[in-house]
Amino acid sequence: GRQIGVGKESDVYEAQGPEGETVVIKFHRLGRTSFRAVKSKRDYLKGRTQFSWLYLSRLAAQKEYAFMRALHARGLPVPEA
Repeated sequence: GRQIGVGKESDVYEAQGPEGETVVIKFHRLGRTSFRAVKSKRDYLKGRTQFSWLYLSRLAAQKEYAFMRALHARGLPVPEA
């Protein structure tokens, strides 16, 4: 499908689901480059001085999922899992 968004942590594409419905797919980037600036701007590390880019990537995805669940619980439209 066509690309509908690009960010520092992921790329977002529009696609077609198995029933012909429009879906959005988000691909999180894995790698050191995408998390170079994140470590100084986010609270993921909580005082840690040693970390891996894979650890940061996992934390970013978990945090985003938690936010989406909280928005859904309050009746706001969010993507389906």
